[in-house]
Amino acid sequence: MENVTFEQTQHLDWTNDLIDFLVGMSLFLRIYDERPEAEGFRRSRDALRQECTLLCTELAQKAPEFRRKLDSHHFGTSRENSQRFMTKVVKTFSVHDCLNLFNLSDFASPVAKSVAEDLCVQQVFNQLAEFSQRYHDNYIRKELGGVFMFMDKLDDSENSQVNYVRNEMTKIIKPISDQILDYLKCLIHLYFDVGLCCWWAPLWEFNLTIASSCPSTTCFANFGPTLDGILGSLFKRDIRKRIYSSNAVEHSAKRIYKEWMLASMTRNQSRLKLGVEDNQFAHDLMESWGYHHGMKWDQTEFNCLFDRLYLKSSVLAISRRYYLTDSKVQSCTSKLSKLMMLELPRASRELKH
Repeated sequence: MENVTFEQTQHLDWTNDLIDFLVGMSLFLRIYDERPEAEGFRRSRDALRQECTLLCTELAQKAPEFRRKLDSHHFGTSRENSQRFMTKVVKTFSVHDCLNLFNLSDFASPVAKSVAEDLCVQQVFNQLAEFSQRYHDNYIRKELGGVFMFMDKLDDSENSQVNYVRNEMTKIIKPISDQILDYLKCLIHLYFDVGLCCWWAPLWEFNLTIASSCPSTTCFANFGPTLDGILGSLFKRDIRKRIYSSNAVEHSAKRIYKEWMLASMTRNQSRLKLGVEDNQFAHDLMESWGYHHGMKWDQTEFNCLFDRLYLKSSVLAISRRYYLTDSKVQSCTSKLSKLMMLELPRASRELKH
């Protein structure tokens, strides 16, 4: 999601709360990457990133072997291969494994203890737990659209490969766990200092740093990735509609539409490809799954939020800068902060800048 642009998002038609969160998160990080006022933040972030990359030298050297064990070259070639690969990845390592590097009841070192007891670190993982519960309640439990559930069972050979990779990664990470945890703590404080008091920004950067420190060896077998192979593993349900002939029920036929295809269609494409009747049928079903028609993403609104969080500007100052009313600034920043689980400062009318 890091390459999502404001222009691209205007072409999104169907979306849901989860997609809105991911898009909003990506666009706001783009603002932090582009606004000249955030240059100091970017320098500090890049310096921390470089330090962590140097720590991960051995992990980078072993990465090609790990990827071969997990058969990453099959990702994207089919829905089944994509799901199996992602199941292996999740079973191998996830952000929750950061917590396994220290144990609240058995502190291995003063560094691990300081990280475990840090209030900002605790806030990040508490927010992550809250989001995970919300995801489970609103998507997995209700089986709404755009949900990937890791349901594939791996065979003995695959489980053996996963266990091998986990064990080897543990051997590499354990000796540098203090440095890795200290990096995570510094990262969290850096993002909190610039107004991003949330779980996703520092953890996104943490995972991105670890992943980017390892050379990419991913290639696609045979004819390469397919839309169904990638999108179909995330938006994976089928919509089946029974079509009856005019003279006999026994001559019925089924028309099958893919969820990922419907989610990626514009309204005009849907009308043209599905026809009037099926278009309405699919429209009603998508809404019942929690989809709604895409919201418009306004870069000015994100700039307003940046000014409130990073520059700590007042509502009045922001309204004058962008020629907006006070109520517009308050409403748009409130909407975006709620979407991305961010805490806004008290809305002051005092002119600061």
